[in-house]
Amino acid sequence: MNPAAALITALSASLSFSAALAGPLTPPPGAVAPTGKTTDEIEPRTPISGPVVITEPGSYYLTGDIVANTGAAIVVSASDVTIDLNRFALVGNGAAHGVMQNTTGFERVTVRNGTVTAFGGTGIQLPQTNRVRIENVYATFNGFEGIALGAQAVVINSSTHANANDGMDVGSGSVVSGCTSNDNGLDGLDASTAVSVVNSVFRDNTSAGIDVGAGASIEGCSTERNGVYGIDAGSNSTVRGCTSRNDETGIRLSTSSIAEGCSVGFSTAYGIDGATSSVLRGNTVLGCDIAGIRVSSNAVVIGNALQLNAVGANTAIGLLVTSSDNRIEANSFIDNDIGLDVNGSGNLIIRNSATGNGTVNWDIVANNRVGPIVSAPNSPMIMGNTGGAGVGSTNPWANITY
Repeated sequence: MNPAAALITALSASLSFSAALAGPLTPPPGAVAPTGKTTDEIEPRTPISGPVVITEPGSYYLTGDIVANTGAAIVVSASDVTIDLNRFALVGNGAAHGVMQNTTGFERVTVRNGTVTAFGGTGIQLPQTNRVRIENVYATFNGFEGIALGAQAVVINSSTHANANDGMDVGSGSVVSGCTSNDNGLDGLDASTAVSVVNSVFRDNTSAGIDVGAGASIEGCSTERNGVYGIDAGSNSTVRGCTSRNDETGIRLSTSSIAEGCSVGFSTAYGIDGATSSVLRGNTVLGCDIAGIRVSSNAVVIGNALQLNAVGANTAIGLLVTSSDNRIEANSFIDNDIGLDVNGSGNLIIRNSATGNGTVNWDIVANNRVGPIVSAPNSPMIMGNTGGAGVGSTNPWANITY
């Protein structure tokens, strides 16, 4: 057989085999109909059109706004319940709660996609229900709290505004992400231990923007104009990459906590108030009335920039050290009233720099361990690859005035 004939034979065999696999090409008689399942077949959902008590697990959705003049709009008496507000609102007219539990022991309740407003109590009141999930909910103008949840809750892309008490209150092990909480009567967020707060904004709350217990992680959050603290972190917590503006105290740390890479400005008291054994690293603090940073004992304060803490009636300080055994290293003090003010003994003070501090650059009591403080000389003009008059010392631990 010649090569061309062999190729034709092989192609014919291949096409015959493919046709056998593909099945018949003639469509069945009748109109074309869908073969997939409907949404209700995949996840059966029950409509809600008025105040209701949910006693069975399942998925529920609103068909319109629900106005509750007495009691609660929705009472949850089961685990494994999903409530889709469906972009409608639960409206209280002063009634008790928007969504509430009527007993303990339930878990895995989800509420999403709507508004809960004007209840005399709490918008979503599930403080003894664990593993609650809140998504895309706006809780506002409620007479107590906006959202109150139990342990291991997740609150995502939700907002609380102008509630009489806390905006959000969550239990231990909870996660709050992508949320806002503004203008509430107490804290924007009041949380228990071991919580994670990420990429959220807290403004104009009467007490703290964020108030969390021990072991918390707070990252990428922003606070502004909160009445007491922007962030009040419990012991063994980490605050990283956060921003505070115009809070009374920007960040308050409890024992053995960390503030790293934060930007704090224009606090009416302290920018960062560090407790015993805290670590403050790589923060920028400016424009605070009393001190940019305050620490007591056994703290590590490294690589912070403290600038322009010289506003208001007080003599503002870049870094205020009130006690002993701290490590103060590689910080810069620029244009404060006082650069570094150390009132305790036994501190290690090395590799810092200061300039332009109005009253004095360095105010350090006796009996501290201080690298030599030298004044850097002026250099002549430099053009080329070498030059400079040095910084006044070859000691690697020297503190520099310039």
